[in-house]
Amino acid sequence: MTLVDDDVLVEAGSRGQNLLVTELVRLVERGHATDEPGVSRERLDAYIDEIGDARDADTIRAELEEQLTDTESWVDVNAVYEVENGRVSRYPASWHEAVEPADDLVDVVRVLNERVSDPPESGASEGIAEEFLLDALEVLGDWERERAKNRIEELRSAGVLAEYTDQHPKAGVRVADES
Repeated sequence: MTLVDDDVLVEAGSRGQNLLVTELVRLVERGHATDEPGVSRERLDAYIDEIGDARDADTIRAELEEQLTDTESWVDVNAVYEVENGRVSRYPASWHEAVEPADDLVDVVRVLNERVSDPPESGASEGIAEEFLLDALEVLGDWERERAKNRIEELRSAGVLAEYTDQHPKAGVRVADES
């Protein structure tokens, strides 16, 4: 029997009918970080079974199958990716290969900006939305969210990171010298 983390279950369940498959995969991935990319289908199924009252398990499984792709590159905000050994991730395998937990945050920003042509969750013309960046850092880089937020702010203050100045509340984050 695969164990579930109560904190992950509570967070997923709190979204009720609004829980997206992509969110569930990201939450489980973040809550069960391992040396391998993604999470096992067995672990994901355990969460789907436990969510129970919040969403119908068969509906979630059908959505997962519909959104699952084995492509190596970013598709869109609705995709989940089969990475290796049948494991599932919110992010493509190529991102797991390109980003290591020890990587500097600036390198992660650079990698994501290079690999995403239509920045998810960003109203900006270019750059990665900060919330998307934070989500990716938690999963790909094993960063704690608050530590990542603080580091982004430090790097902005130092002029290393910048936001595209298109006056959008979700301006995209980029490396300052690469505008």
